[in-house]
Amino acid sequence: MSIKLTYGVNKYWQADPFLPKAYPWSGLICDNETAPKNNHCRDLSSSDLTGEISPYIFNLSMLQTLDLSSNSLSGNVPDFLANMKSLKVM
Repeated sequence: MSIKLTYGVNKYWQADPFLPKAYPWSGLICDNETAPKNNHCRDLSSSDLTGEISPYIFNLSMLQTLDLSSNSLSGNVPDFLANMKSLKVM
């Protein structure tokens, strides 16, 4: 929710992003096979994000793939992304 508030994302992100499967969070694609044990949410593309990459992303410790394409982000790629041990693709 901190990421949503930082960017002012106007999408449905309430309750559990994984359950029920028929009502996933809009704009987020999650691996329901391993959820909620592992948080592999990865698609924030085309979400009208602006500004710098939020440091709150670091809190998604099990994140493996992060898609921020087709947004209006600015600034440098933050150093904390290099410290995310599970992040393989950005």
